[in-house]
This record gives sequence, structure tokens and C-alpha cells, in this order.
Amino acid sequence: MSQKLVFVAVMLVLVAASILSCSQPFTAVGTPTATPTPSGLAGSPAIDGTISPGEWKIAQTINLDCGKLMIQNDSSALYILIDLVSDTYDDPPLNGDPWGDHLNLCFDVNADRAITPGIDVEYGLYPGSHTLCISYAVSTQGWTHAMSTGGRLGAGFSPSANSSVLHRIWELSIPLSEIGAQEGKIVSLGLRLYSMTPRFTCVFPTGFSPFMNDFSNMLEVLITVPSSNETLVPPAVIVATIPKLLSPPDGATLDNGPAPTVWSFHWSEVPGATLYNLYVFHSGSLYPRINTTISSLSFDVSNKGSSIADTNRYGWTWKVRALVNGQYGAWSETWTFNVGPIKYN
Repeated sequence: MSQKLVFVAVMLVLVAASILSCSQPFTAVGTPTATPTPSGLAGSPAIDGTISPGEWKIAQTINLDCGKLMIQNDSSALYILIDLVSDTYDDPPLNGDPWGDHLNLCFDVNADRAITPGIDVEYGLYPGSHTLCISYAVSTQGWTHAMSTGGRLGAGFSPSANSSVLHRIWELSIPLSEIGAQEGKIVSLGLRLYSMTPRFTCVFPTGFSPFMNDFSNMLEVLITVPSSNETLVPPAVIVATIPKLLSPPDGATLDNGPAPTVWSFHWSEVPGATLYNLYVFHSGSLYPRINTTISSLSFDVSNKGSSIADTNRYGWTWKVRALVNGQYGAWSETWTFNVGPIKYN
């Protein structure tokens, strides 16, 4: 996984929880500082909020509920395009609530699926501007004040190949050094997009929240190695988000046979997943009751003519993992269930 960065200078300026980060710009606690624009590599996207012909043609594309997310990298930066087709009004940046159009981009630098103080970082906008800022985790519930970053942001409003209607476009360049990323290593990120008009919030992956201390479900991106210093390459996006278990609910009691019964397992979709591995186990068994691979988001088990003995009715568990780009992500959380008394009709 990505190496941890030791932010010594950052820890010297840690502020009280009342001082808010890029993610919650309720008061202007910092002033944007001009950052020299790096020359970049030949062919790197121009971070200007305009989708120029060909500049994102090799990027990996992920469908969002509100538009498209595109990602690519070179040896020094991660480039992100957010084609926010659902945001069809050009709200200006504001200094106070409701703030105008806004975004938050968080990185789980040490990939532990939790907010780690002094390690994890978040990007947002300085209040009243389209200037990118960075914050560092102070605790599992708070971030430092907004600071200057080597990253860049381009805010645009125009049609694109994804929609002929005028809409919001965000382009970002994030230095790999700021997020502890290395070529050939995985970085984990989460995205929150806010539109003032029409008013909506778009979060990806589902369940990600920089405000609710939830880094358990992140998009994992493999930083690929350019073949030369003049070549931009798309990262191999491993959307290794974890499926969310839906039903039966944790602690449920399922029907027992030998009367016809069906156990139905359901879980959420993982973008880009081609297969799911369902694993059902009883604590008193040597082998799983179910260990199957399917392409759908549910699996039914018919128990017609069979039953679970009373001694085995308790202590069942189930979990799911997703296969994306030929690689399994982490297992979902494990839910439990029991089995009811034997039914004959």
C-alpha cells in the first residue's frame, strides 16, 4: 500500500475542532495562496475547466449518478475530470451559506478504510473562490484549517460529449507526493459533489462521508507507470468498493424446512464488478454452506425437502466480495443470522 507521509509541519499548526477545514467552509479561515503552475508532461490535461479534444481520451471513465468521473495519471500527478451533467446552473462561489457549487475530494493515504490523523488528506475550495485548498486529518472527527496546495482546480461551465446542455465541469490535478502515492501502488479516494442550483449532493462511492467519519467504502486506483516521461497513462481503476449487505438484515431468523423455503441474499452493486462471491458459513461446520460466484446482486437458496437440525440453527454468517478488473476487493462486513424451528408445512 501507499507509504505513509509524516506531516511534521502540518502537526505544528493543528487547530481546535472549531476551526473548519476545506470540507466545511463556514468561515474563511485561510487565504488562497498563488501556486506556480507546473509545466506537467507533454499531453497532460490543461486544468482550466474546459474539456479540450483528446486531452481525456485515454482516461478511465466511471459512471456517477450525476455525471461522469474520469481519471488518469503521469509520474507526478493524478488528473481528475468531473463532468457534472446534472448541475445545469452556473452558481458562483460564495463566502457564506449556501456557498455555491462545491466539491470535496478525500484520500485514505494509508488505505486503512478509516480517517487517520496526520496521514489522510482532503481537498476542497476556499470560501468565495474556485481555488483549491488542502486539509489534513487532526482526529477521526476533525481536519486542519484550509491550507495552500500544489494541486490545481479548473472550474468550467459548458456542454460536453456527455451532454449538450450547459453544465458544471471540474478538472483537478493532485500531486502524487501530497497523497502518499507511488507508481505501481494503490490510492483510495472518495468524492462529494454539491450543487446549489439545482440543489443536490452526489457522493461516490456510496456510503463515503468525510463528515461522518466513514472511509470504509472508497474508490481504489492503481497508479500506473508511464512508459516514458513524455507519456500520460490511465490508471488501472480497481473499483474495489465493498458491497453493502442489504438482506436478510443482520441478526435475522430465516425459515427452516422441510416445507419449501427460500433463503434470499441481496447486496448493493459495485461499479465495474463482473462477478460477486457469496460466502455463507455455519460456526460448527468445516466447510461453507454456500461459496458461489454469480453475476447478479442476489442469490436464492431453495431448501425444499431439507431442514437444519436444531443443534445447527444458531451461529450462521454471510458476506460478499466483488470482482473488478479481474481482482477481488475486500470482503463486505459479516452479518449473522439464525434459522427458525423446523416446519413441515
